Amino acid sequence: MNIKITSQVLSIPPHLSITWSSIVALRSEMVNDSYTLIITLKTGDQISIQQLSDSDVHRILEAHAKYAGATLPIFPAMSFQLPMKPEMPLNPLGESMQHQPEQSNLPNIPPEILNKMITVAKTFGLDQADLEPPTPNCNCIYCQLKNALAPEEIVQDEELSFRDWEVKEVANRFYSVTSPLDKNEQYSVFLGEPIGCTCGEPNCEHIKAVLHS
Repeated sequence: MNIKITSQVLSIPPHLSITWSSIVALRSEMVNDSYTLIITLKTGDQISIQQLSDSDVHRILEAHAKYAGATLPIFPAMSFQLPMKPEMPLNPLGESMQHQPEQSNLPNIPPEILNKMITVAKTFGLDQADLEPPTPNCNCIYCQLKNALAPEEIVQDEELSFRDWEVKEVANRFYSVTSPLDKNEQYSVFLGEPIGCTCGEPNCEHIKAVLHS
């Protein structure tokens, strides 16, 4: 069988030609004195290639192992010394604190390493707001760390109370209050004298939504 193997591609005509990066796992089975290679893709699909020789299977598995070893991410070892010595770098995390587009598909950093990186970043004041914001849908070391350092948005109780209503001024001191989940649920609020709402309740959430809009 004419099998072509490069550092990036596995080609087994006429069955398939695919990049190593699309493959999650390989395994082989002995069937009637020949091997069947079972290829699991990132999509979850599986491809079976039958009637391969022992040498063919070994070549393919060795090539995949070589590719996986070359692309396996190396996460930085976290070790630092306090108090800070004059010769120590201002940024002990080095390039980890820079966005690296070529690392956008890295797997998640192991929690124990990520926690050490967070500790180091905070110790050296590298968690400040003036750092470059993380890039959406990027999983490089920097973006993972910056997302972990980002403070959780504090939502006030008042925001939770009025977020469910859409407020629109329809006339002077006269407002329409509509639920975004049900457009048929609509109320009219008047902020004149007296203040009132068509729901009939005094100090209702619809009046409060208008006052806070």
